[in-house]
Formats: sequence, C-alpha cells, structure tokens
Amino acid sequence: MGSIRVRQGRYQANVRRKGYAPVTKTFTSREVAKRWIKSTEIAIEKGEHSPKISTTVGEMLDKYKLICLAAHMEEQPIFQITGS
Repeated sequence: MGSIRVRQGRYQANVRRKGYAPVTKTFTSREVAKRWIKSTEIAIEKGEHSPKISTTVGEMLDKYKLICLAAHMEEQPIFQITGS
C-alpha cells in the first residue's frame, strides 16, 4: 500500500507490501509521487522490483575473508615462535 506525506515542502512517497522491504522516495510534485507509487506497486506485484541492496551479510563476510584477511595472511611476521 502506498502513502504520501509532506516533509519540508516536498512529498515523500512510501510503498509497503507484506514480505518486502519498505521503499521510499521523495518528490517535488504530489502527482509524480502518486505515479511512482503506482508503478512501484505494479513492479512488486509482477516480481520485477528488486531492492537496492541485494548483498547479504554472509556475502559481505565472504568478501571480507577473500580480500582483507588474505592480504593480512600474505604479510610475513616479524618474529616467529617455534615450539621446543
């Protein structure tokens, strides 16, 4: 369901659907906001709408392991501790 509220002289359109993250966008015209709400609701119903952030936390952690931790592992330690 879409809604519009006035904030600082601009129109903030918000679309909320069960099972989807809320989508919000701000416009200078109420009519443009109404059209955006309608098109966004249709896209959600058709399954064509995808959220801006599609990366999961797990994917971010995997990327961190590949890039950051791999770079630290390549550095040679100054001191090596050997068991005796």
